[in-house]
Amino acid sequence: ATDAESAFEIVKKNSFDLLITDIGLPGKQGNELSLMIRDYERQQRKKPMKIVALTGHALKDMLNQSHEVGINEVYQ
Repeated sequence: ATDAESAFEIVKKNSFDLLITDIGLPGKQGNELSLMIRDYERQQRKKPMKIVALTGHALKDMLNQSHEVGINEVYQ
């Protein structure tokens, strides 16, 4: 997908074991996408998929925020 909104629509229509996202997406950020997915999974009572994020940012606050919204791992 080219942006978070498109990725979220794909996630809603398919089943995945793993999602790899960039933190810095056009429009909504990867953290926002992850939060949308986690909310959707809870609402639909779906098993949470593993979410891995990639980033060029090294800020500790950003990494902490990523884990708080449900990203399992972040690679810099």
